[in-house]
Amino acid sequence: FVATADLRFGPMTVIRNEKRQIIKKIPWHACRFEVEDWKRVRDAWTILKIANDVQQLFSSELYPDLAKAIPVFEEVMTKWETLLDDDNFALYHPAIQADIAKMRKYYLKFDQKPAYLMAMFVHPYWKLNYVKMAWGGEKEAKRAKAAGEKNPKDWQAEALKIVRDWVCISNISFTLLC
Repeated sequence: FVATADLRFGPMTVIRNEKRQIIKKIPWHACRFEVEDWKRVRDAWTILKIANDVQQLFSSELYPDLAKAIPVFEEVMTKWETLLDDDNFALYHPAIQADIAKMRKYYLKFDQKPAYLMAMFVHPYWKLNYVKMAWGGEKEAKRAKAAGEKNPKDWQAEALKIVRDWVCISNISFTLLC
């Protein structure tokens, strides 16, 4: 289309000055994509697909699922961090880094909101197994300490403490927890 549009239809648009005089004609072929342009379209699609897939997980009105928030944030950041190691995406590294920084800002706020951890705890699939799998438990804390880390955390124990504190403060009688 673009190859013949200039002959068939004239310029795609024109730019006029204040006196309505034509100062520039923009031909249709100015919008033609070269091989490199299509590569950039594919790259952008790859980057945006990661965020879109996640957005689709949370877009259902029938199945709201707060329990997925932490794992999904981690998955998106991990996938985008992988793109930072790929030289094919070097052009997009500053934008990807900015996106990761923005997500990390909100991800770090999860620590201040026990509702996310509680949603995982009561979810039949996640429970606290995700915390142990993704962040580690007692064994991982001991390994980190042996490797010289100053204040390693047993994240599973930390998560269980948050759950216990929330349940006990909420006056919910779970005698096994309080």
